[in-house]
Amino acid sequence: MISLGLFKYVTISFDTIANNSLISNIELAPSKVQNFSFSVDGTNKDRLLGVLGSLNYTHNNLFHGGEKLLLSLKGSFEIQMLLTDNRQSSSSIRPNTTEFGPEFHFILPKYFLINRLGGLKNHINPSTEFTGAYNIQNRPDFYRKNQELSFGWIFHERKKTTWHINPLLISLVDFNLDSTFRSLINTLDNEYILASFQDHVVAGGVFSFEFNGQDLNHNSNSFYLKSTFESAGGSLFRFHELSNKEKNISSNSYDFLGIRYAHFQKLTVDLRYYQPIFDRSKIVYRLYSGIGIPRKNLIQALPFEKSFFAGGSNSLRAWRARSLGPGSFYDSNQRFDKIGDIKFEGNIETRFPITELVEGALFVDFGNVWLMGFDSLRPEGKFNWKTSIDDLAVGAGFGLRFNFEFFILRADLAIPIKNPGLPDNKNSWIFNSSRNLRKEFFPLQLNLGIGYPF
Repeated sequence: MISLGLFKYVTISFDTIANNSLISNIELAPSKVQNFSFSVDGTNKDRLLGVLGSLNYTHNNLFHGGEKLLLSLKGSFEIQMLLTDNRQSSSSIRPNTTEFGPEFHFILPKYFLINRLGGLKNHINPSTEFTGAYNIQNRPDFYRKNQELSFGWIFHERKKTTWHINPLLISLVDFNLDSTFRSLINTLDNEYILASFQDHVVAGGVFSFEFNGQDLNHNSNSFYLKSTFESAGGSLFRFHELSNKEKNISSNSYDFLGIRYAHFQKLTVDLRYYQPIFDRSKIVYRLYSGIGIPRKNLIQALPFEKSFFAGGSNSLRAWRARSLGPGSFYDSNQRFDKIGDIKFEGNIETRFPITELVEGALFVDFGNVWLMGFDSLRPEGKFNWKTSIDDLAVGAGFGLRFNFEFFILRADLAIPIKNPGLPDNKNSWIFNSSRNLRKEFFPLQLNLGIGYPF
């Protein structure tokens, strides 16, 4: 009943009657069925400012059966560095990037289409989820549209285990590149970057398993595991091979809905271990790894939105999101987001109380992203077992968490300790670097977030 989201609280009590019997009394306090919320946030990326906002509408009982509908309208106006200009010119001191789009989530409190299958009656809180989104990003370098639909089930096999099975996920990404930016990409003559900025379709499925051993009522050691497998384009590719469909001559690949479709498999594993020290103190250990393998129909690279990146408030906090890697590659221009096909990341964080409201944290983050294949423009980005340890970036810092009970506001200040992306094979440790190198490659990074990072 609580999981339906229709009640503020549910109280169960018992009265004793004759013949050793009990009568159960269930008291339900209803909550608001409909809710509107609005939020506005400011962004600051290397002194490039922006504002983003969202308008949300929630209905927790749409057809009087516990069906939940969430509608969101999100938009942002930001200053972004132009990919065709490695300096902050006059065109980049005012908002030049807009992003806008609606999203919807519809959740049924039961299994749809499979409710008669045997063995499902013992599951806890069954549900079916439908999602959709339409996103438009407009910046001077390119114009991108992303349309996405998905359908799937959430299986609560046991109290601590959950399966997410989305047998259908389809998205269409449409790029319209500025002529100057297109000329730059063509000049680079790099298949990896070309594949990242082309129209494509992702048609496949996502399967994930989650084990959550945390018990908020007991201060004990706990373990968390989530593994996700995503596959796209495989069935389409086999069908087109068997049916002898003609390939697109220009790309030497098959099309779906007139657009080249992505073909890949992707696996991620997230491990966490929570170790209490005292009543309100604990140490959290986390390891995250993932690999994505491009396949025949789009073998040059993973789609941009499916690639891995490092940095940001929930990753290596001493780096901005998408600013680290791949490997020990040094980019003097900083024109493109740093993405890869392989990711490994670890975090160790000690959390402790300062006051009743404020918590503190000391943390160390390490990791990086790599490329599966050789890239002539980024030869240091290819994964190699012998050099992978040397490629690991290390950052450390201190954080504050303001616990307002219904949400946690987080601020983390971090600094790089080891930066593998220094030029000319200079020593990557901050302790052995000159003052000028420390200023440029080891700056302090402030991250703001909601909730714990992991």
